[in-house]
Amino acid sequence: MVFTKLTTAHLPLLKARCAEQGWRVCDCSAGALMMWADYLGTEVAETAGCLVLRGRMPGGPLCFSLPMGAGDKEAALTDVERYAAGEGLPLIFDGVPEEGLALLRARYGDRIEATTDPAEWDYLYDAEALKTFAGKKLSGPRNHLNKFRRLYPQCRFVEMTDADRDRVRAFCRAFVEERQRDVNLSRQEGRASVMLVDWIDRIGPAAFLEIDGEIVAVSLGEIVGDTLFVHVEKALSELPGVYQAMVSSFAERYAVGGVCFINREEDDGVEGLRRSKESYRPVAMLKKYLVTIR
Repeated sequence: MVFTKLTTAHLPLLKARCAEQGWRVCDCSAGALMMWADYLGTEVAETAGCLVLRGRMPGGPLCFSLPMGAGDKEAALTDVERYAAGEGLPLIFDGVPEEGLALLRARYGDRIEATTDPAEWDYLYDAEALKTFAGKKLSGPRNHLNKFRRLYPQCRFVEMTDADRDRVRAFCRAFVEERQRDVNLSRQEGRASVMLVDWIDRIGPAAFLEIDGEIVAVSLGEIVGDTLFVHVEKALSELPGVYQAMVSSFAERYAVGGVCFINREEDDGVEGLRRSKESYRPVAMLKKYLVTIR
């Protein structure tokens, strides 16, 4: 196995293998993997018709992803084992979803040590529910949305084109510098979101809300199988209901066809994000595991 630095040149291959895999966790989406590639020092290798990534949190151990794609996963895992042994590395897999944990248990049995952190679980929602916030459980977000529409009837939902890229990038950069606190990985996420603007058209949909010619909210996403991922969502919180308006508009426009779910990804242990994501009533929390093979 030969690992090379993950770059945007890998995007077509990365998207293809993620689509073949079909997992609903953000760790199996090209956008999320690319956003964090510089921070984690992510590298990628091809083997047995699969992609394997490796990287590490600062100060943490080197971890592998599970083999992704329609290739021979057992053969790919054998190659990873041989590579780790040859390099004198522990065999550790990160971002392993429930489906992947079952695969590893079948292969390694009681040699597995698996841990999970709720801050890294993905929030999964029913796509139709986020379009209108119908029903009693979503009355809170619906009230905020209705208030926003009353206050700002002139607001426009705009699909981003290349002509809008500089404006959207400037909005995201200003948001990070002026509003995004240095809590957990928030600042790193902010910097990654600015980079994502430059190649989001190679990943998936991007849109913004505009009031009187000024951008007030931005969302950048990706569709993998039946799931719409929201990689970036930033808005001017002083406008009551602006986040709910962005959530609803983005879902209405892009959660169509065979898209049944929306993954709004992790809260990274940030209390405000946790409360916000819970308010939209997820239908599932997608657990992910750090798995060490003894």
